[in-house]
Amino acid sequence: MNFYIIGNRDQDSLSTRLAPYFLLKEDMWNDYDYRTQFYVSFIDEKYVKHDFGFLKIAFDDDWKNKLNKDEPLNYVKFIPRKFTKLERGFYSIGDVYFYKKLNEFFDVEKVKFILNSLSDLAVNLSTLDEALSKNLSVIRISLMRDYKEDEVRNKINRMANGGVELTPYYFYFNYFINDDESRKLDFRVKPNSLPPTNIYIIIGGNGVGKTTFLNNILREY
Repeated sequence: MNFYIIGNRDQDSLSTRLAPYFLLKEDMWNDYDYRTQFYVSFIDEKYVKHDFGFLKIAFDDDWKNKLNKDEPLNYVKFIPRKFTKLERGFYSIGDVYFYKKLNEFFDVEKVKFILNSLSDLAVNLSTLDEALSKNLSVIRISLMRDYKEDEVRNKINRMANGGVELTPYYFYFNYFINDDESRKLDFRVKPNSLPPTNIYIIIGGNGVGKTTFLNNILREY
């Protein structure tokens, strides 16, 4: 899969490249002056453009000294304009929408192939460990600005490997003890909470109705 980078004011000119491919358009956003962000589109075989959200790309100090020594906060201008795979020392991470769209369009192996081509921080956590070990300010201030490290290691890693985004949810169940009396039971779940909120325990002596209660829930849902 080819990746092409164009400037913020450049025309997309979709048909001038062999499809399918990804088009990364420089974004004017900056994270405390760090410029790493691109708007991502996928161009399919019929040259239909699909929006894929945002992606941030940066590189380590070795590459910085080679590529942009005089513009230390500007990364978007120094990413190769065309590539199939970023070299070692480059790092990227997308927004949640980016990973959702990848999973909508491609199977798991293709998603992982695309993300590894981008040196994604989430798909392979050894890449995250490598980037963090270098103590790069651009990783901390820009690429990881919207995420906590645990979120990348859990939620984003799961999505990058074909899983779904876990979201909080709430529901309740009205349990009728008899014709005149009922109890409302609330269930609130928050992903990755400690202690886990998706585990509930029913306590009661023999014959008080625990099994009947569970059977009633099963019949309703």
